[in-house]
Amino acid sequence: IQELETSLLEYKAESEAHARRADNMELRQKELTEQWESQLRTESAVSSEAKADLETRAARIEELQEALSKCASDLDASKRESDKALAEKEASLNSSWQEKLESLRLSLEGDAARAAEEHLARIQEVE
Repeated sequence: IQELETSLLEYKAESEAHARRADNMELRQKELTEQWESQLRTESAVSSEAKADLETRAARIEELQEALSKCASDLDASKRESDKALAEKEASLNSSWQEKLESLRLSLEGDAARAAEEHLARIQEVE
């Protein structure tokens, strides 16, 4: 009977030790789960901040691309207007120079005709 009692006490002690180890393991598992959940919440918050930052940057990039596109369009329009104004100015200058050249030609022809007449008159006088 005493051996059975001793065995029973040993079994009971072992059982209590196992129960304490199981409680300790359960407590450790609970602590690790809480740490993991906390880490997950932190990473999720960081991830949300990073996502928001990326979305903000993407929106800013899109705004800059639109502004750049508008600048390119404005530049093209300005170049077309400038080219048109330059062509008009060139045409005007060409026309003005052609008029001046024509006037000069007529003046020179008149001068040449007068000179020829004067020359002819001198020749006739000499004859």
